[in-house]
Amino acid sequence: MLVTYYEETTYGRRLLFPLRASDDYRKLLTTIPAVPFAVTGSRKKLRDYMNRAPCRGTVIEEKSVARQPEASPRVGALIQCMRQLRMLLANLTDQQYSQKPVGYFQSSLGSHVRHSLDHVRALLRARSEQFIDYDDRLRKTEIEFGRMAAISEILSFERDLGEVAEAELNRPLLIRAMLTGDGIAIDAQTSIGRELAFVVSHTIHHNALIGAMLHQFGVVPPADFGLAPSTVAYQVEAACVPSPSFH
Repeated sequence: MLVTYYEETTYGRRLLFPLRASDDYRKLLTTIPAVPFAVTGSRKKLRDYMNRAPCRGTVIEEKSVARQPEASPRVGALIQCMRQLRMLLANLTDQQYSQKPVGYFQSSLGSHVRHSLDHVRALLRARSEQFIDYDDRLRKTEIEFGRMAAISEILSFERDLGEVAEAELNRPLLIRAMLTGDGIAIDAQTSIGRELAFVVSHTIHHNALIGAMLHQFGVVPPADFGLAPSTVAYQVEAACVPSPSFH
């Protein structure tokens, strides 16, 4: 039996991922073909979608994953970055994810994903520790080499970010940053909100690099993937400006 897990949203049900009934819903199986991670609509639409998938003919059981509280709109910006990245990874192959080099890029897609997620993890950890150090991270982890491990981690981060309340953004933190390769560091005052702004910018920067690498595989990311918010705002504004008329 195949179980379709989804979450209730304002706009309907969003498919999370299909799993065998005997498996924990947090575990993603590589044996099940990749499917889009943002299928919305009624129960019938979900069932129709799954019946068109390669698993056609299996019995579908639908289970609801409790919907998380609405995140602060500001935190929602980081959740959106995570969601965009997750949807892209769902449509790649494991070989594409771990290949190194990729064209002129000496790193793999997985190394950029791991690096980005390290920063998100540090931000979430700071909620309880009141201290943040982006240089304290693990390298060459399963997330760097395993696409499904990365997707699972992103889903977990999306849920955790959804619990960050607006009032938390003003909470003070101490940040430690390494300034030189020989270990000279600085401690400074910051806040959850300030570090949220940095992590969003950092994630967008690496999404842009990932987008450039995807072109080496013939994969075209969404037009706004890896674009800075100011660039998106400028493009929207420019598109709304009427062209000059000549008489």
